[in-house]
Amino acid sequence: MIADLWERNWPRVIPYFDFPKEIREIIYTTNAVESLHMSWRKVTKNRRSFPTKEAAMKLL
Repeated sequence: MIADLWERNWPRVIPYFDFPKEIREIIYTTNAVESLHMSWRKVTKNRRSFPTKEAAMKLL
């Protein structure tokens, strides 16, 4: 099943390897940013507003 998925999407994956290693590492680390955003959404989901920017940052 996984092999089929890779084969069907190979044309979308291979351009990634054309980038230099330094650029690939930056692209790869966007997952960390996405993880932070997911955590932020999870924490703030039930809160509609914050009294200050500092209050929001403390919660995170």
